[in-house]
Amino acid sequence: MKTRVIVLGQRLRGDDSIALDILDRFPRSRYPRVEFVVIQDDVLRVMDSLCDCDAAIVMDCFAAGPGDPPVIRYDLRNGSLAVESAASSHGLGLETVVELARKLDTLPEHFVLIGIAGYRFGYNEPRGMGFDQRLNLGRSKLAAELDDLAVASGQAESETGSTRVARGHDLHQGACE
Repeated sequence: MKTRVIVLGQRLRGDDSIALDILDRFPRSRYPRVEFVVIQDDVLRVMDSLCDCDAAIVMDCFAAGPGDPPVIRYDLRNGSLAVESAASSHGLGLETVVELARKLDTLPEHFVLIGIAGYRFGYNEPRGMGFDQRLNLGRSKLAAELDDLAVASGQAESETGSTRVARGHDLHQGACE
């Protein structure tokens, strides 16, 4: 099973860096067959990252309100995100990209979002209250998701994993050529 973790965020926008910070502290060596992809600018690059994988986990920060949980897991394969694009610091919102991939029939069989609550998104703004707790909860949620996938697929981990940063030249001209 080919699995990708797609990490979205921007380091200079307060809490929006949390998924990147989780990846920085994540024990990637425990998951050598998983490819980790970092996208810090154009969320449309998620489309490219969905190609030729069986499972994808997107990690991103969401603008949380009072009473929102610190970390959510959302099945993107079987549901639609009902959030506003204007809240995205990536330009287009993730929900737009997911719906486009759905229409192009390029969604992987297993496709989930791990969303980490965020409260402060201003340029060079300090991180919001409870950042470390949310970071640890997000890291635990990602590890549990990857462990569940490995068990479900019967994969024995024995190869070295990789991390790449998606750039404009990585994008396909069409949908998953």
